Order: sequence, then C-alpha cells, then structure tokens
Amino acid sequence: MSKNLICYFSGTGNSLQTAKDIAGKMPDTDLIAMTKQHISLAGYERVGFVFPCYGEGLPNIVKRCIKNLSFTENKAAYYFTVVTGGEDSGNCIPQVSRLLKKKGVVLHYGGFVKMYGNYLIMHPQPDNPKEQAMESHLAAETIADDIRVKKQAAIPQGRFLYTLMYAMVAPNFKRGARFNFKVTDACVSCGNCVRVCPVGNVVLKDGKPVFGNECELCVACIQWCPQKAIIGGKATGTSRRYHHPDISFEEICSR
Repeated sequence: MSKNLICYFSGTGNSLQTAKDIAGKMPDTDLIAMTKQHISLAGYERVGFVFPCYGEGLPNIVKRCIKNLSFTENKAAYYFTVVTGGEDSGNCIPQVSRLLKKKGVVLHYGGFVKMYGNYLIMHPQPDNPKEQAMESHLAAETIADDIRVKKQAAIPQGRFLYTLMYAMVAPNFKRGARFNFKVTDACVSCGNCVRVCPVGNVVLKDGKPVFGNECELCVACIQWCPQKAIIGGKATGTSRRYHHPDISFEEICSR
C-alpha cells in the first residue's frame, strides 16, 4: 500500500491535474476519485481531498464523500485539503475542517490553487489555457512541498458573506441541469456526456442526452461535448469550451 492518498473530484480536469501535480512530488501516492463507492483510509500516512470551489463552498459530492468515509482506522493521519478555483477557496477549507471534526479528525493543512474559472455559464473561457496551467502547476508543487513535510497551517474560520452566498447557491446544484441544460441539433449522439458525468446524471434517450435530478453542476458534459451541442444558458451557446490541456477525455472518464 502507498503511504499517501488523495481523494479528488474533477469535472474538466483542473482538480485532477492538481492532484497529479501534488502526487508527482510524493511518488508513493494513490489517487482515488470521490465518485468511488468504497474508499478505505486505513494505513495511509497522509490523506488529502482535492476539489473545486462551488459557489464559495463545497460541491455536494465532496460533502457526501467525507461524510461517508470511515475514519475509525486512521484518525492519526496527516489530513490536508487543496481547493482549486478561479478566484479563491471560499469557505471550502473551514467546511472540510468542520466535517472532519465531526469525525474526530483534525484538518492539518488547507491550500488553494488558482485556475481558470471553468464554470462557463458565468465565466468566459480562456484563450491561453497553457499559460495558466503552468502557473497552477507551480503553485501545486509549492503546496506539495508543504504537505510532504507535514506542515500545519491555521484553518480559517470562514467568511459570513460566503456563507450567505453558498446558502443561496447550493440548493441549485442538483436541479441545475434538469431545468437549464438544453441540447441543440448539433448533437451527434456520441455519448461523451454520458461517460463524462461523474454521477451518472445523463442518459441517452432516442440518441439525445436527457438530464436527471442529481446534477453536480460541474458542467463537464458541456465542456467535453465535441459539437458544443449542450448549452446551459445564453452565454454557453457561442463560448469556447475548456478542459485542462494536460488531461485527456479518457483520463477524466476513468475516475
């Protein structure tokens, strides 16, 4: 068994690449997607959680993952979290800390890696992703150096404004795709949207995507559609699509 474990959630590859960057400086590391049904923490020296910031807080899938984990066999490990996002980590780090505290575990370190805001429903998508990817890679490696020596950092309390924003936005996560996502005639029934959805929320019906009620709003289905056939609002119709330049479609689907 490896010494280290990183549990990750990633829709377009940003957080997966960050997890890989950290693991690259700690070679004895297992990477496991948070979508896996059973994750054992037993025997690991370091355990981390890497994921994007959603609405200034945690994606639903991250909350579910941590709540469902059993920490009874490894409460003494060094626990860390690294958040990716276009602006800052919001209240993600204190939220993870509180979830772990309820499990009798201490969060020792929290870090943030700035990346392009890939929520194209709200953000224009990058025309120079390679440049930002290099900056993010360097930031992740610096964080990895801290984690390797088990640096302990003060965990922020969280900001009240972010708490209010998250309370307004979070209820929309699961229902977002069901009410807002549409499919144009450009769809060629390739099924990529079905494969890339981390929670199995997309199925093909009569060759066209149909969206269920368990959306994580990761917009992976939009970003990875080769025909730009899935849209989630006016801004997505003509916007360029984005996924991390160093992550392939097959790799993101293998989680």
